[in-house]
Amino acid sequence: MDPELKKLIDTLDLNQPADLQMIRKAEEELAIHFPDEFIEFLQYSNGASGYVGESDNQLNVWGVYELKDEHTNYRVEKYAPGLVLFGSDGVGNAYAFDTRNANLPVVTIPFVPLRLSEVKPCKPSFFDFIKALGSSEGWEYRS
Repeated sequence: MDPELKKLIDTLDLNQPADLQMIRKAEEELAIHFPDEFIEFLQYSNGASGYVGESDNQLNVWGVYELKDEHTNYRVEKYAPGLVLFGSDGVGNAYAFDTRNANLPVVTIPFVPLRLSEVKPCKPSFFDFIKALGSSEGWEYRS
């Protein structure tokens, strides 16, 4: 793992790593092949929460067993089809991979209202997203 990224991730409350079999099962349940960077993260920590680096930006990443449940509980297929939620900012916004784009960029969407018209791009990759959260600027969308 990139040393800069590891330094940012290690400031979070980390869980035990997920094994690849657990990850593949979650992928099957959600009909997605996670980006390699996300798989690497899950194999390092199966979910995490806290502030990224020295920033004031909070991140909650759900573990592989929570992903399908959260996807179902928030009725993503009905209200935001094409998104696969993987966590939140802890203050009302979900983070997701946008499967409508083959590159699976990270986007944010409010939990209420959960609808595609509310999607805002964050970063093109999971690691870029984490690095942005760890910076003083954060990922903040600018149109």
